[in-house]
Amino acid sequence: MSKELISFSTFSEECFIIEGKNNDPVYMDAPDKNALSHLMTKEQIKTTYSNKQLEKYREILEAFAVNFELLKINKEVFIPVSQKENVIWIINEYLNPVMKSFRKISAKAPKKSPNLGESHRTVTISDMVSSLKQPHEVHPNRKEIEASLEKLDPEEISDVVKRISAILTDQLEGEILTKEINKIEQRAGVMIRKALNEFYNNTLPLIIEELKNTTFITSNDALLNDIDRLALLRYYMSEMQQTRKRFSRITEIFADLRSEQLADISSEQIDSGIEPPSDLWFKLDHFNSAIEKAISIYKGE
Repeated sequence: MSKELISFSTFSEECFIIEGKNNDPVYMDAPDKNALSHLMTKEQIKTTYSNKQLEKYREILEAFAVNFELLKINKEVFIPVSQKENVIWIINEYLNPVMKSFRKISAKAPKKSPNLGESHRTVTISDMVSSLKQPHEVHPNRKEIEASLEKLDPEEISDVVKRISAILTDQLEGEILTKEINKIEQRAGVMIRKALNEFYNNTLPLIIEELKNTTFITSNDALLNDIDRLALLRYYMSEMQQTRKRFSRITEIFADLRSEQLADISSEQIDSGIEPPSDLWFKLDHFNSAIEKAISIYKGE
């Protein structure tokens, strides 16, 4: 099914009128043509307005990991007719704390590789192969990024993600759409937040409740005494400690496997003269098979 789209330039002209900028004295007094005047023409004013709106739109979507090139047709940006309100909202919320934080985080990522000579290509994961081989090194801005995200309202982040996802859903399709949505959710930490909320709201209360219920454990219809309950509690805590250590080690192995695979894929593409894509992470083995392999290595240690 075809998706009804409108060019951003046409959309911005509509916004220009809706916002009443065509009635602004500066615009009304502007000449229709530039007759050696220092004044901007009406067309130049509208073009400047459109460019600023487009730049805000681009910055925000790219801050949430959207490949902005996918929104172009013949090098011109388009938006879904059905999503005009969300596009307007995103542009108007440019200075919203969520938008500012994600734009700031995005801006910290290097745009050019320092050792690429005259190619001047955009930095990709291939440019970080050496660092990938040391999986336990954290991102240099990780603490700052995490601190920035902690200050934000999760509901506000989710709202932005929903709006951007709605725009893409009405513009893209198939695997391309799925990949872009996944990238947005990863950048915003949506999947991690959902998993943590599931743990805090469901799993953790069950563990606490189970510990409390040791008071009522029975054996052969006889209530266990305090020494029995204490022994069970210590056993439970010991199991949790062992599980934590086991999980920590499997996580290290898993990280090593991922880093090696990223480096191998990137190196293969470079050797073949292919520029590794920015979405290289999505070319990795399925996480289930990777975890199974990590567990297998752990058991063999």
